[in-house]
Amino acid sequence: MLLFGCAQGRVDILDRDENVVGYCSADFNFHWYGAQDSVSYILYLCAKEYIVKGYSISDESILDNDYTIPLAPNGKNWNKALAKEYFSQNLLTEEKFGYILAAIEYEYWMKLNAAKEQLLRSAITQPEYERLVKEAKAEFEGS
Repeated sequence: MLLFGCAQGRVDILDRDENVVGYCSADFNFHWYGAQDSVSYILYLCAKEYIVKGYSISDESILDNDYTIPLAPNGKNWNKALAKEYFSQNLLTEEKFGYILAAIEYEYWMKLNAAKEQLLRSAITQPEYERLVKEAKAEFEGS
């Protein structure tokens, strides 16, 4: 028997007349713990971006949670390995663990996208791009 965690969610973006003009979605697979919390965190980040622009969302309950991420210990930055270590020692709740995993994965993807854009604009070379991708992965994984 194989068990793994997965979760997904969606929040519609509404204009002033309550017409759906877009949506935020999130999908996390292979998180044994905190998957639904990771989804909620990403939906929250996305929804906030649209709310600031004057839109509303279909499910405002996503705004009710406290998505504060605790500071990583000893002045470090959170990464996957450190978060797993602290969660396994019961130093993080499953909820905060999910938020941390979502936040570091989001940051990872943002770094990859930025590097890709630089490469496409010829602002960096292929070897520089590959170095940035490798660095981003190491930061994410904690290696």
